[in-house]
Amino acid sequence: MRRMLCSLALALLPTGPAWAQGPVPASAPASAAASAPAIAAAMGDAGAALVTRFDGEWFTRLVCEDVRPAQGGLVKGYTYEFKLTIQRGVLDGQYGPPGGEGTVHFQGRVAPDGLLTLRAEGVTGNVDYNVGHVARGTAYRYTLRGRLEAAQGSADRVEVRPCRASFQRL
Repeated sequence: MRRMLCSLALALLPTGPAWAQGPVPASAPASAAASAPAIAAAMGDAGAALVTRFDGEWFTRLVCEDVRPAQGGLVKGYTYEFKLTIQRGVLDGQYGPPGGEGTVHFQGRVAPDGLLTLRAEGVTGNVDYNVGHVARGTAYRYTLRGRLEAAQGSADRVEVRPCRASFQRL
């Protein structure tokens, strides 16, 4: 019976990029948002595997230092502080209003061993803080890679400029 429930649960779980990128969109049917908890409840002890040791709320500090790119000129550093949530190993957090200028949205997955890969997407603000001094209101994205431990962790930006996100469990 448990094997049948596990197979059913795996068949019903969302797959592909939407699942990897975080919560079900508000535009999705209510049944889609409720499916994972319902599956976990139906699976009993096997459903506990859907909850990871990293689940919960985390304080996040993203620090990007001043840089002087090869093309010259100073690009000012900045610090963003915000809360993110990890649920069933899926990470989601937002600094500033969605779609607003000078914002960032973190989405990603945390592996059982704590390794994490995040996608950061946002909209630029003041040009003095943007590499290449790109225009205010320009969409951007980048990747961070790092690791979480029981109560803290960090991730480093992979592309363009050095930035570090540090995490503290709340």
